[in-house]
Amino acid sequence: MTIEQLYKFDNNLYAFLLLGILLFVVIKRKDIYDYSRKLFYTMVIFNMVLLLVEILAWAFDGIVSPAAIFANYLFNILLIIFEPIMAALWLSYVDYKIYGSMPRLKKRIYYLYASIFAATLLIINIFEPIAFTIDDDNVYHRGPFLWLSLVFVLGLVLYTIVLSIKNRKHISDGMIAFIAVFALLPVTISFIQLFVYGIILTWAVVALGVVFAYYLLEINGNSIDYLTKLRSRRKIEEIIRGLIEKNQGFIAIMIDLEYFKSINDKYGHKTGDEVLVHFSKVLNKAFG
Repeated sequence: MTIEQLYKFDNNLYAFLLLGILLFVVIKRKDIYDYSRKLFYTMVIFNMVLLLVEILAWAFDGIVSPAAIFANYLFNILLIIFEPIMAALWLSYVDYKIYGSMPRLKKRIYYLYASIFAATLLIINIFEPIAFTIDDDNVYHRGPFLWLSLVFVLGLVLYTIVLSIKNRKHISDGMIAFIAVFALLPVTISFIQLFVYGIILTWAVVALGVVFAYYLLEINGNSIDYLTKLRSRRKIEEIIRGLIEKNQGFIAIMIDLEYFKSINDKYGHKTGDEVLVHFSKVLNKAFG
């Protein structure tokens, strides 16, 4: 592959590097405690694989040799089958962040229906080229029914949005807006790529969505209480859920500040906040 060809894939390469850095940070920080950690790791790694597969699906196009023809077929098959799997991972991650239930996820086998449909499409493609064809010059051409696979993926994305809106009381309005934008944007770009041949942006945009998901779901607002700088109740529940899932023992202590209401009533809420801040510093000093 020449330097000129690499420029065509610069968005994918930058996105791959970004996800690699993110994965390193997440592993180093260890700030995701429950099953969502495994889902998030898988989502990041899978996105990185897809970025490389998309590059390779284009890299061998037009090179006439038995090895190049085989590679062209292989990477385009992987691209079609991996796309709905990534959508299912994203949906599973959002589902778990809302409900926090592994048994619930195990019952959601229909999250994989889009992947099963894509696999069926590719099996039929062996006998009748309805998904894609590779001509004698080893040039890729889309088939007449490839768009059906994208429709199934869109169904998963829309279900993610519906799930978020349905449970809007448990997540912020900003989170719903984020899910809507970063779920629909990659699908929109995929549809554009379907009609405008040569655009390579889908998985780079998905990578950006994954980075923002980490920032909004794992760091911003959900992890640290803005006043006391202690872990939020949501984060504590995640930590406890993670310990239970791993069958690890733990001890929880509940503390009640007596007469705190009288402090607010007599000295005002600002002084009450200062008391909470100082008490939080005592807790940090005592427990680390």
